[in-house]
Amino acid sequence: MRLSDIGFLLCATLCAALVPPDLGSTAHLLDLPASRRHSCTTMAAAVAANDWKMSCVRCGELMCQKDTYAKTCKATVLRCEKVQAPSTKKKGKSKPKDAYDVVLSDTVLFPEGGGQPFDVGVIGDAAVTQVINDDGVAVHRVSKPVNVGDEVDVTIDWERRWAHATQHTAQHVASAVAEDWLGAPTLSWHLGETDSTVELGSPFTPEHVPELENRVNALIRDGVAVGTEWHSASDVKDCNVPGLRPSSCALPSSVTGPVRLIRISQNVDVNPCCGTHVKTLAHLQAFKILRTEAKRGGNTLVYFVAGPRLLERLGACIDRERQCVETLCTAAETVPERVRDVVEKSKEALQREKRLQKEVVDLLADRLASMPGRVVAAPKRDATRDLGEIGRILAGAFEQRRPNAVLVQTFGSKNDGAFLISSATPALVEAAKGPILAALDGRGGGKGGRAQGKCAAVNNVTAAVADAQKALDEGE
Repeated sequence: MRLSDIGFLLCATLCAALVPPDLGSTAHLLDLPASRRHSCTTMAAAVAANDWKMSCVRCGELMCQKDTYAKTCKATVLRCEKVQAPSTKKKGKSKPKDAYDVVLSDTVLFPEGGGQPFDVGVIGDAAVTQVINDDGVAVHRVSKPVNVGDEVDVTIDWERRWAHATQHTAQHVASAVAEDWLGAPTLSWHLGETDSTVELGSPFTPEHVPELENRVNALIRDGVAVGTEWHSASDVKDCNVPGLRPSSCALPSSVTGPVRLIRISQNVDVNPCCGTHVKTLAHLQAFKILRTEAKRGGNTLVYFVAGPRLLERLGACIDRERQCVETLCTAAETVPERVRDVVEKSKEALQREKRLQKEVVDLLADRLASMPGRVVAAPKRDATRDLGEIGRILAGAFEQRRPNAVLVQTFGSKNDGAFLISSATPALVEAAKGPILAALDGRGGGKGGRAQGKCAAVNNVTAAVADAQKALDEGE
C-alpha cells in the first residue's frame, strides 16, 4: 500500500517494532534458531508462571505473517477470559451470547490491521469470530471457552483468507503501477466484502483505467515473485533499503524494532505492511476495475477485484447474461439493445396507462357527481393498493365536481379492507366519519378533508352511506 497517509503505516510498523531487535537488518524470522522459537514445551512453563505476554508470538512475526498459505497450526492456550456481554433493557431482545477472548502461543489467524480485515476460523471446536491486535498481542474472540495450557489446532477459513490476500496484493501492485507510471499517490484503500477500493490522487483519471488494468495484468502474467523481509527501523527511516520509496520511509518515533516489508520483485514495489499476501502475482489470476468515483480534490476512487472475487463476479455476470438471453429471447450480443428497447416501451406503456386511467377516473367522477345525496359511494375496488393511486385521483376529481358532498371509497376484501373518505369541505368529512367508521368496522384518521384507514366490514358500504347521510341531515 502507498504510505503517503502515515495512518496506513501504523499497523505495519507498530507490529514490526515488536520483532526481537537482535534479528539484524535483513534477518528473516523463519531463520530463527530452534531455541528462539516458541515451542509447546516452553509454553507449559510460561502458562504456569502466568507469563503469557512474554511467551506468545507477537504481532509482526505471527505464523500468518510468515506464511500466508498456512491453513492450520498447533498452539498452546495462554489465556482465556470471558467477555462481559453488554446489558440490554429492551423487551423482546435475546440475551447476548457468551464470548471469550483467547491468547495463543502463535496463530494462523490474522488480526485486523493495515486496511485488511481479520481472519475467522476455529480454535479446537470453538468458532473464532474476530481477531484483533491488542498492543502487539493477537486476541481471538471465540464462542466458547478453551482450557488454558491445552494444545489446540487453529484452523482458518481459507476462502476468506485467500480472498483477502489476493485483494491486498492486487492493491499493492495497482498502487505501485499508478505511482511509477503517472506519479499518482495512493491516499487510502479499503478491503470490502465483495470488492475493494483504492483512492488515487491526481493525475489519475477514469481515462487511465484501461492502461492501468493492462499494466497490472502484464505483471500477473509474468508471475512476478512476492516476498516478506524485515529491516531495521533506522534503515527504513533513512531509506537505506533497496527499492523502498521515499513516501514509505517515514516512521513514528515509537518504532524501534525491525520493520516488516513486502517486496514485489522486478522493482515493482517495496512497502511496510502487516497483511497477508500471495507469494507470486500469478496467483492473482487477473485484475479488473469495476468502476470509478470522483472524490474531493480531484482524486479518484477505484473499485476493483482480483483472483477469486473476479472469478465470482465473472460467474455471476455470465449467469445474469444467460437469464437475460432466455428472458428476452435474443443473443447475448444484443441484450443491451433489447433491454433499452424494453425499458423504452415500458415507459411508453406507463404513460398510456396514466392517460387511460385519467379518462376512466373522469368518467367515473362524472357519474358519481350526478348521483343524489350528499354522501356517495364509489364502486369497491379489489386491491388495497388502489387507495394510493386511483383512490386519491378519483377523490380529487369528485371534489371538483361536488365540493359540498362526501365520497366514500372502499378497497380490498373482508380480511384486508381499507377505506378513503373525502370532500372539498373538511367539516362534512368530520361529521360523516364517525357513522362511516362504525358501519365499516374501521379505524383510522386524517385531516384536511381526507380520512383513511383499515376496515373489516368492507362490504357494508351501503349502510355506511345511509348512516352518514342521516348524520349530516340531523346536523343541519
